[in-house]
Amino acid sequence: MALGALFVLAAVREGHAHGAVSMEADQCKLKVDSYFMHFTGYQPQSSRAEFCEDIPEVGRTIIVLDFVDESLRDIPVSVNLARDDGVQRMEMTNTPSSILYIPPRKYPNGTIKIDVNFEKAGRYVGMVAIEHRGQSVANFPFDVGRGWSLIRLLAWCLVIVSGAVGTFLWARRRYSIGRELSWANHR
Repeated sequence: MALGALFVLAAVREGHAHGAVSMEADQCKLKVDSYFMHFTGYQPQSSRAEFCEDIPEVGRTIIVLDFVDESLRDIPVSVNLARDDGVQRMEMTNTPSSILYIPPRKYPNGTIKIDVNFEKAGRYVGMVAIEHRGQSVANFPFDVGRGWSLIRLLAWCLVIVSGAVGTFLWARRRYSIGRELSWANHR
C-alpha cells in the first residue's frame, strides 16, 4: 500500500532493500539508505487531497519527491513504478512490468516530479534508487484504485452504526410495546 504515489495514511512500510515509507508530523517520508525524501501524491482530476500510501483511483497521478538531505542533490537517483506481477525481486531497470522508469540522474533543484497515468487498478511496486557507494533501493508496494479509502471506510462505518442503532431502537420499542400489551392482558 504505498509510492510517493505509493501510499493510506500512516502505516510504516519497510522496503525490500534499505527503504521505508512513513508518516511523520503530517509529512510523508521515504528513506533510501541514510537519505530522506518528502513525498506528496495527488490526483488533480479527482481531488485536491494529498495521499501518502495507496492511490485512491486509477487515472492521472502526480507524485513529487523533495530531497530532505541537500547532499542528495549531487547523487544520481532513479525511479521505477511497476505492476506487481508476483516476481520476488523487482529490478531497477525498465522491465515489461514497468509503467514508468526514470534512469539515474542528478537533481540539482532537489525535486523529482512524476506525472503518471495508472490505467488499471491493482497492486504496484514503487522503487527509488540512489547510486552512492553502490546502489541502495527503497521498494514499497501500494494499491491503485482498489481497497478502502478513508472516506469510503468512514461512510460504511456510519451506515453500519446507523443501521445497528436503528435496529436496536426498533427492537427496544417492539419489546416495550409487547410488554405493555402483555401487562394490559394480565389486568
